[in-house]
Amino acid sequence: MNIKIQKILVYSLDENLTSSELRKADDFSQFFENPDNQPSAEKLETWMNQHNIIWLLDDDPNFPHQFTPIKNPPAILYAMWNLEILNHQILWIVWPRDMSEYANQVMQALFTQIWNSNIVTVSWMARGVDHLCHQLSIGYHLPTIAILGWWLRYYWNSSARSFMEQIIQNGWLILSEFKLDFKPTTRSFPQRNRLIAWLSDALFLPEAREWSWSLITADFAYHFHKSIFVVPNPIFSENWIWSNHLVTSWKASLLSDFSPILKLFGIQQENCDSEIQISTSISNLTDEERYLLKIVSQHCNQDFSQRLNEISTDFGEAMWKLTDLEMQWYVIQDMPGIYSVSVKL
Repeated sequence: MNIKIQKILVYSLDENLTSSELRKADDFSQFFENPDNQPSAEKLETWMNQHNIIWLLDDDPNFPHQFTPIKNPPAILYAMWNLEILNHQILWIVWPRDMSEYANQVMQALFTQIWNSNIVTVSWMARGVDHLCHQLSIGYHLPTIAILGWWLRYYWNSSARSFMEQIIQNGWLILSEFKLDFKPTTRSFPQRNRLIAWLSDALFLPEAREWSWSLITADFAYHFHKSIFVVPNPIFSENWIWSNHLVTSWKASLLSDFSPILKLFGIQQENCDSEIQISTSISNLTDEERYLLKIVSQHCNQDFSQRLNEISTDFGEAMWKLTDLEMQWYVIQDMPGIYSVSVKL
């Protein structure tokens, strides 16, 4: 067993061994001389190999160079699967865990704009929008990274396993600097957030609650000089004042549409005759409904009400038909009053 594998196994098994101590140590023979430790080490190595877990020390030539400039960089990383996607542009998406319907609509609208791009999304596989970030990324075949704040073996044995397997099967990435059986503390989540903030080109934070991880998250991004984007929130929402606080205090950008994000990531805004394929066929639609889809696709960046003169029905009936098409996923409302077609015409 070479010294690097010894380091990984000892660090993973010894709850009290810190990363700074790991860097200084070069002799682990005493650990393996203990007859109680050898079986545990062999069992752990077998488990890591079975699950194709990559382990990297900070002196490894394959260790991600992106983390080198960080103050107190990780001494070790556990990864599943493809470290190459760290070289792409990365959009960090985070939200309070109790996701509102407004949050869901904003997320759906964002992904209809970025799906056909080189963006990689990153979040931390928590309940709420973070979970939705990975779900939508998988659905739109957009590479995604999950950076964990808990122990990896916990996630692998939880309800998150199905998401993890889909991320791995698509050749994307799950990453953690924490020991495989690490139990989180109040310090571990900010520790994880600093990695994500450093990796990301921008943070999309549409909602922020008082004293939430969202605000702490934005603080990291701000001090790392990363772009922060927020969207308007309903004025009666408890989250509205804190999103506004990010704009007034931290100079985050308040979005009226997604064009600043698209511009930052070099995404061209094309016409909205989208090529996203869904299982629904337009063959079952009436001629009037197909014509309505055509009007929407030709005028995707304009308020739909401005196109009523091209439709033979009155306003109420046209909006009713459009709502019906939206419920069947033929169209998507990108912003209030702004629609795009989600099928190939």
